[in-house]
Amino acid sequence: MKKCVLGPTFTALEVWLIDCVFFIFVTMVEYGVVLVVVEMGNDVMETQNNVIELKNEVNKLTENHNGNAWIELSTETNGLAKKIDLICLAMLPLSFFFFNVIYWMIFW
Repeated sequence: MKKCVLGPTFTALEVWLIDCVFFIFVTMVEYGVVLVVVEMGNDVMETQNNVIELKNEVNKLTENHNGNAWIELSTETNGLAKKIDLICLAMLPLSFFFFNVIYWMIFW
């Protein structure tokens, strides 16, 4: 029975597989970050609704007191989620493309 020869370096296939797993991992992390940011925006909206209910019940808050600040914060978090998503939408395929260019120049 022949034994496999183990070299001290990675083979071309191992480099390719490690890179593919890395890109999948980065994509999943980006998805998680966007979900957390969106959930923060949902929490802000829920808090905003609670403030509005308290305002109606107690009648101590005026129309412009805290309502506008909550609306601005929730749109900022949704805007941040979209910004992160758009940046990753451009950067991940571009970086994978450049990896391919370098990979095939070296291993072809």
